[in-house]
Amino acid sequence: MITALRILLLLLSMLGFLALLAEKFGVRIEFAPAVVCAGFSSVLLLAGYFNLLPFAAGALWLTGIALLLLFGKKAFFHRRRNCAVVLVWAAVLGWFALLMKNAHFVEYDNFSHWATVVKAMLLGNRMPNFMDEIITFQSYPLGSSVFVYYVCRIIGTSDGCQLFAQILMIVSFLTALLVFAEKAKMAAAVLLVPLFTVSSLVMGVSFLSLHVDTLMPLAGVALFCMAATAEGESGVRQAVWAAMPLCIFLVNVKNSGIFFVVVYWVYWLIQNRASLVSRRKTTLLFAGCSVLAPLASMLLWKRHVALVFPAGAATKHSMSLAWFSSALGEKTQADMRGIGLSLLERVFSWQDPSLWILLAATVLLLLVLVQKLLKRESPRVPVLSIAAVWGTWLVYLLSLYGMYLFSMPLKEAVVLASFDKYMSSVNIFILGIAVIQTLRYWAAGRIFWSLAVACVCLFPLYPFRENLPRLVIRQDYESTGRCQYQKFLRENRLESGKSYFVYRSEDDSGYLFNLTRYELWSSHVNVTSGEAGLAQYRDLFPRYDYLLVWNQDEHIQNYLREAGLQEYISDKPAAIPMK
Repeated sequence: MITALRILLLLLSMLGFLALLAEKFGVRIEFAPAVVCAGFSSVLLLAGYFNLLPFAAGALWLTGIALLLLFGKKAFFHRRRNCAVVLVWAAVLGWFALLMKNAHFVEYDNFSHWATVVKAMLLGNRMPNFMDEIITFQSYPLGSSVFVYYVCRIIGTSDGCQLFAQILMIVSFLTALLVFAEKAKMAAAVLLVPLFTVSSLVMGVSFLSLHVDTLMPLAGVALFCMAATAEGESGVRQAVWAAMPLCIFLVNVKNSGIFFVVVYWVYWLIQNRASLVSRRKTTLLFAGCSVLAPLASMLLWKRHVALVFPAGAATKHSMSLAWFSSALGEKTQADMRGIGLSLLERVFSWQDPSLWILLAATVLLLLVLVQKLLKRESPRVPVLSIAAVWGTWLVYLLSLYGMYLFSMPLKEAVVLASFDKYMSSVNIFILGIAVIQTLRYWAAGRIFWSLAVACVCLFPLYPFRENLPRLVIRQDYESTGRCQYQKFLRENRLESGKSYFVYRSEDDSGYLFNLTRYELWSSHVNVTSGEAGLAQYRDLFPRYDYLLVWNQDEHIQNYLREAGLQEYISDKPAAIPMK
């Protein structure tokens, strides 16, 4: 009940900023939630550079409440559409708040980075620096993490609260699509927008995670909604101003976010090519807000990393020449060729959902093309849209190959590590662009056409049909490995900050290593498995405060007998003090 009240206070504060944007700056209410979330991220990130995160969080909340009192009545009670959009936004958030009650992180990447960095911020009330040895990926931007921090300062710090902060951003970006819910296109919008929403939430990584691979392309989709609906010089200028926080957010949420910003640049320049010279002020505004501002933000972040993490530029996946040359240097010509062939074989296989989604986006735009031809109108726009979708997809594929060569270690690159996760971003993005263009140029009034569109949008759901229950059924946390591990740690009353060596019977690709670091908040953790690992590290066990035996097998039991620790031999996990 207390958490629900805190969520209400959070949303009321955000409503104040929505009212300000709608009433004083003329931002359409459908775009306001996205602009607010992205704007908050930028403000909090800037405050974090000056070690003012707690102050900024409190100031934002109080300012929002004051703005609601000043502009709320006029913005929502006197504007039916504003009220309707806000109610839809709040209702969807309410559903996810219920769905995420008692939810927990379980996926690997949360403990290797995303949840770890948020925990560091919540514990220290500052952005991470050289004192946080537990942070592995030191150069990863914190665009989404600072927003999660802000929300958790208001509603609580549990896993569920952090996940709600993430879904708050996702829903806010999706709300931008409601701009197409107009009378002439209502039937198509009512079918398309919910179907795209469901698709984006099931085709990507689970939303019960702080990954940004779903969040990032949806921010790009919101950005395109703004550009696609801007009309007249004043409308274009207003859209450029409103888009600036999203451009900055995209480059600050993940290094690859720059891809979606560059695609937006190309789209905007093509759309406004006829007036680039005649409307110089608008062009200069675009250059400043959409190009220079995000680039300056990127440079500021790199400078911050250089100051607080002296070795940050050399860490894994860093956007630096040092890491690029290191990653590329370990790959031979045969490795590069093999990685490229594996990538092509994977992406052009019917076993991979990427091809399904690309074809669904194409068919959507083909329906618009058929409408144009039946009405004897120029087919230029849908044809160019199809070319743009395929071009974006192919360029992303090329950039993904470059990432595997320049940013991914050889061992991970040859197996196309995280391929599904990376491809989910561009899949969501191109489907979103197809939905925007379909709704933008939709001209059919018959229900037949709307149903045809709905059927096409159901098509990409098929490969992810097993993920659909996650939208209506709460997480079964009790059956997860993390839940069992937490019980083990609690039963043995293990303290944070100690040193731990963990043994398990089989290798798990680092999951238990990162989970132990996260749960016990210690950078002094090591993990090994099997007979070979035990032989290599057994002499190091006495140097650690505890030996944690998660899975007992004959190898570790033989060691325990030899070390005089036979009392810990059983079929259950054991926490063994070594000092």
